[in-house]
Amino acid sequence: MTKLGVITIGQAPRKDVTPILEEHLPSRVDIVQAGV
Repeated sequence: MTKLGVITIGQAPRKDVTPILEEHLPSRVDIVQAGV
């Protein structure tokens, strides 16, 4: 499985952005979120 790391400065996780990314990525991509 492929993982996509998303780093957000400030508010995380970004539940408003995740569905947009999932819509455009293959289903085999796992999105991992982190905030700083």
